[in-house]
Amino acid sequence: VLLGGDLFHDNKPSRPTLMKCMEIIRKHCFGDRDISVYRLTPSDSEEKLLNYEDPNFNISLPIFTIHGNHDDPTGSGSLSVIDILSINGMVNYFGKSSQVDKVEVEPLILRKGGNTIAMYGLGAMRNERLYRTFSQNDVSFLRPEEEEEEAFNLFIIHQNRVKRGENSFVKPEFIPPFMHLVFWGHEHDNQILPTPVSVGDGTVLITQPGSTVATSLCDGEAGEKNVGILYVKGKECMIEPKVLKSVRPFLCEEISLDDKVIDHDTEMVTSYISAKMDDLLEKVGTTFPNNPKLPLIRIRVRVSHPYNQNTVKRDFLSKGS
Repeated sequence: VLLGGDLFHDNKPSRPTLMKCMEIIRKHCFGDRDISVYRLTPSDSEEKLLNYEDPNFNISLPIFTIHGNHDDPTGSGSLSVIDILSINGMVNYFGKSSQVDKVEVEPLILRKGGNTIAMYGLGAMRNERLYRTFSQNDVSFLRPEEEEEEAFNLFIIHQNRVKRGENSFVKPEFIPPFMHLVFWGHEHDNQILPTPVSVGDGTVLITQPGSTVATSLCDGEAGEKNVGILYVKGKECMIEPKVLKSVRPFLCEEISLDDKVIDHDTEMVTSYISAKMDDLLEKVGTTFPNNPKLPLIRIRVRVSHPYNQNTVKRDFLSKGS
């Protein structure tokens, strides 16, 4: 399992949240099943062992993760909740940089069958600071000579992809041209199918899986939530999306009543919005079949005349929220 950061939404998750997370990992990732992925550059240090290399743990499904901006290391010792999971053998934490002004990204080189994958992880940093570090050519990617020609290069990053300020994102030209695939965390929009992006004289593929749950009621969070199965053969790859069926449904729509030919009294407005809500509830049933959870539905209503919105809310509290 490969995670692109933000396993937790809070930097200091509550004890029940941490307990539940550890319970899920123990249930689904611990066991005696053989693991067919092995590291080509084994470490002599016990602190750097992958969890399934450690004889003290029985791991059947290893998790590899970088940190995101919500669960990033802070405070004395620059530690995060991901460090706690890592030292307990529950995840393999990589991509943590000890410096911010000069960053070296060293790959984790894995082999499965006849395929070699070099995973370059870069945990979340302040976007403006990382932009400056990239611009000053102070971000370097180490390439082992013996694997340089053979490996499929995968870059896992957790930063702004969308420009949210003059220097507050990662430009495509910052991506090393030798990468074959970029796994872009942080952005919540579901763009999981790899898309080609021009980098220097070549092209790299970018997959943006998006968030697995809606953390805010905005357009980018609406619709299906996906994970993906990555298939690699040599230097080629393919991602098979898998729709998450247990996620709480969320739909978002905007309407302007000033464009509609209706009287702007409270009763008419309420009737129109109620009809629109019924349409969205029907859409939930077809888009998210057999989902037992009440849907999240947000309708932005633009109207120049005031009306009592509590009337509509009250009618639909039992059907959604």
